Parts: sequence; C-alpha cells; structure tokens
Amino acid sequence: MKSLSEYIDAVNEFRKNSELSKTILFRGQSNADWSIQSSLERAGVLNILFEEYYKTIDCYKPEFNAYGKNFKRNVKFPNGYNFDFSDYNPISYNQFPEIEYLTYLRHHGFPSPLIDFTQSEYIALFFACENAINVNKANTNGKIFALNSNLIDAFSCGYKEFHRIGHYVDTDPRHIAQQSEYLIACCFSSDKWMFVPFDLEQNLRDSSVKGNSVLEIEVVASAKMELLQELNKMNINHFTLYRDEDSLVKKMKFDFLQKQRRLG
Repeated sequence: MKSLSEYIDAVNEFRKNSELSKTILFRGQSNADWSIQSSLERAGVLNILFEEYYKTIDCYKPEFNAYGKNFKRNVKFPNGYNFDFSDYNPISYNQFPEIEYLTYLRHHGFPSPLIDFTQSEYIALFFACENAINVNKANTNGKIFALNSNLIDAFSCGYKEFHRIGHYVDTDPRHIAQQSEYLIACCFSSDKWMFVPFDLEQNLRDSSVKGNSVLEIEVVASAKMELLQELNKMNINHFTLYRDEDSLVKKMKFDFLQKQRRLG
C-alpha cells in the first residue's frame, strides 16, 4: 500500500472479518523481508534457559539503578535466582518474574525475549516507516503484521507455549506511549523453562485457527515519508513514542527534511 486510506481500509476489513477476536495486536517493521523475532533472537541467542537469562540480567541492575532506577536484586548466593524455574505452573499461568524489568530492557534495546506489539494500527505504521528519515535506509519496503488474539491462544500447543503480556504493566514511559503489549515464546523441557524462537510461519502451519488470523500489509518505501507526515499530524512521531532527547532530535530531523522537500 502507498496511502493511509488504503492502509486503514485494509485494517478495517480485517477487523470486520475477525469480529470474534477480542483483541488485534499490531507490529510494524521497517524492512518487509524481516520475520517476527525477539531482539534476543536478532542478537543470535535462539534458545536460552530462563534461569541463565534471569541470572545474567540481574547482574546489570546496579548500573541501571545508578541512573535513577530501583530494580531489586533477586540472585541470592549460594542459592541463585529466587524463583523455581523447574515448577511448570507459574510460568504457564503467565506469572513471569520481573516483567517490569524485562519490558524496560526491551524498550531500551537490550536483547529481550519479549516481542513487542501495539494496540494501535497507527503506531505500528509509524514503526514500519520510521527509518525513512535515514536516507541510506529509506529504500526498503516496510511491513505491518496484525494478529488476532484467537490465533495467539491457538498457538499454545504441544511442548511450545506462547504467552501474551497485556498493557497494564508498571514500567518505562515508552510502554505507555507506544500502547505496548508483548508475546513470549517458550517451552518446558527436561524440567526447565527455556526461551525459544517465535517462528510465525511454523505456528500458522500448526495452528487450529485457519483464515482471518493474520494480516500482513507491505508499505511501499517511496510512501514512507508522506505517511510519517500524516502520522505527525496525529502527534505520532519519534519524540511522542520514544520520549527522550535523542528522539526529540530525530523529530527535528524529520521536520528539517520535510522543509527541504517543500523548498526543493
């Protein structure tokens, strides 16, 4: 698609055909060739035990706390992390330890098992287009994925489970600004929990839900700047979604480039 109206028409049609689903989650990616992956997967860590991951990230808390955070240490020597990852039930019922810390790490670029989605199709569109302000990356088509919640529920079968973490989490302001929710792919094997790849294509093949479960919309690269301009009119821009000094500069960069386009 090349225009905002085309995009909204496609989303509305998907909503109409997914009326039995309570929720539709959206994810925008700046390169249409990318599959849905967690930042942990993109960093090359495809499988990692919960216990190993949680112990490692616990060590970093003092450095974050030096910058005004208040993350509590949960590794107690000699017993290790104070959660029993051999107990199947808590994780299976979405009782993930320290979800606030995990979402904070995710929003600030640390390799995380959380795959972030948004409740807003407009915010997802922004993420599919945001790289257009970087001239050397602006020639890639973007993509928006829309998944209905019936599909997410159907994914959890066999040894692999998919968990949805809803919006109401006490964490970083970016979480609120981006209307975030999260999906986590994991499995319970040999009496231990492990984070595993998401693998949407395999999930769809294995799922009992057929049709009207996933929508993929590709955004033409040449339309990205104009779409960002439309979204900016709705107050959806780098600063309102990322909420820091660097993102404010990116917003000013976008305004500057728009002015140059008009003058040119």
